[in-house]
Amino acid sequence: MINLDLPLPLTYTDDHTYRERICDVFNVPEDGDDFNFDECFMHINNETVLAPFFQNAFKVAAGFMISEDVLTGICILCAYDYLAVFYEAYVAFIKGGKNPDFSEKNSVEAAALLAKISR
Repeated sequence: MINLDLPLPLTYTDDHTYRERICDVFNVPEDGDDFNFDECFMHINNETVLAPFFQNAFKVAAGFMISEDVLTGICILCAYDYLAVFYEAYVAFIKGGKNPDFSEKNSVEAAALLAKISR
């Protein structure tokens, strides 16, 4: 569902290349204008539900939209301004064995995500 093997860092410089990257991340055809990302966001939540760092990051991001909904937060972290740093943290978490203690204290990727959403 989520492509964990893209070259890091994810790079995009405009809407077109961002769209290409988001399609790469979620294995969506570029003509997938009608694609529903809900299942992808649920998958991310299910993979991170036992990781307080991510659950907090999702709630912080959701707060940008005056919400505490975790799926809203995931959606926001997949937006243009946050996708690259969120993807790196997510990949580090998954490839690191889904350690529930994953945090900014033991991961440079988590620290970068926290710094980005704390601005």
